[in-house]
Amino acid sequence: MIDYEEKQNDFFTPLLKKHGYSVSALHWGSESSQNQRFIELLKIFTMFDSAGSVRLLDMGCGLGHLYRFLKNHGLIEGWRIEYTGVDINEGFIKEAQKQHPEARFKMKDGGIYDEKFDVSLCSGIFNLKFAEDFDIDAYYKEELSRLYGISRRGVAANFQSKEGVSMIPKRELEKELKRFYFHDENRVVENLTTVALDIRISKGYLPNDFTVYLLH
Repeated sequence: MIDYEEKQNDFFTPLLKKHGYSVSALHWGSESSQNQRFIELLKIFTMFDSAGSVRLLDMGCGLGHLYRFLKNHGLIEGWRIEYTGVDINEGFIKEAQKQHPEARFKMKDGGIYDEKFDVSLCSGIFNLKFAEDFDIDAYYKEELSRLYGISRRGVAANFQSKEGVSMIPKRELEKELKRFYFHDENRVVENLTTVALDIRISKGYLPNDFTVYLLH
């Protein structure tokens, strides 16, 4: 596990102990904004013709809230989704499995890249900042490239947008800039042009977020 992921673990483990199975443990502002991100990620299903079941990889699954969303809206059965949730945090995986024993959750390891999926989704895993000199562009490019390689249909990932900076109160701005990455959508797309030829983007659903789709 790289140092960036270790620091993510150090960040989230206390939140899980404090908040349990809630969006607060994942540092999301609200369940509604989390669900809106899920809706945007799932729009990738409208971008290809699907026949039969769909193997879905939820990379950075946290507490399995995406699985809960899919189940509550009848999409596990309706879309015939074979769900796999993967995370680097052992506490998250244990709690997700406890909440949803019928679903597949596992710790992230190299073996996941030996499997094949139809779609891979990433929600909020490229936003936390732990060091000014960490190359977040190289990190998300490598991760999305690996996921694209094992995903027959494509990958969808959301990013916190630089447009959200203007919404931060001045008294909190310095702290937030040290804590989070605020990505430029054009730069993200440019960085990913060597990963996929068909790149699409969605924005405007939340003022501080955008979603990128990498399609085969």
